[in-house]
Amino acid sequence: MRYPLTYEVTAEPEIVNHSIIKWILQPIVENAIIHGIDPLRSEGNITINARSDKDRILFSITDNGVGIEPSKLSEIREQLKYGSATLTKYKNRVDLYNVQTRILSHYGDEFGLSIESTVNKGTSVTITLPKEEGGNGNA
Repeated sequence: MRYPLTYEVTAEPEIVNHSIIKWILQPIVENAIIHGIDPLRSEGNITINARSDKDRILFSITDNGVGIEPSKLSEIREQLKYGSATLTKYKNRVDLYNVQTRILSHYGDEFGLSIESTVNKGTSVTITLPKEEGGNGNA
């Protein structure tokens, strides 16, 4: 990184014993740095929060980056909803869509990614997963 990066990670203790599929947080955090914070050319901040909501676990990855233009955000949301599987085939692997496809195929259509963004304020990606017992404290 060329500019300072601060981060905060919080998790509710009751979710520690739940399992999740691997490699779903890292690509989202990487996207926040590359597409959100790096273009700022100044100090960036990322917050990762994991919390319980009834029978679900919600991960929120929020940055203070450049945000996403409304038309591009709409396109991303549409692809997440209807076309993520197509975008992950062969050489078209795009991290955001790859994560979405893996979540949908593993957990079903009621789970996955959602995105909120404001230009010049930042982006927040929420990952919704079911609670699955069996974590070893490292999940």
